[in-house]
Amino acid sequence: SALPEPRREPALVQLGSLVSREAALREWQRLLGPNADLLDALEPRVERAELAGGRVSYRLRAGPLASPSAAEALCARLEERKVRCLPVPPP
Repeated sequence: SALPEPRREPALVQLGSLVSREAALREWQRLLGPNADLLDALEPRVERAELAGGRVSYRLRAGPLASPSAAEALCARLEERKVRCLPVPPP
């Protein structure tokens, strides 16, 4: 019998790395205003990351995007607007 296909995680974009979950959600609202045409269909995700020296960062990510190439295209459009954006490939 055929093996089931591995579940593909959707691609995401990272829009910032902030000091708290609240700051990350405020940043989402700030970015959404002028960029709603690009971001409105996406859901924000805040992911806690442990950094060197015991520091913690909260990564503001948004998705899902259909593919890594869709994430790259979105970042290219956001960067034209001077919004920092990093495609996050599926794990």
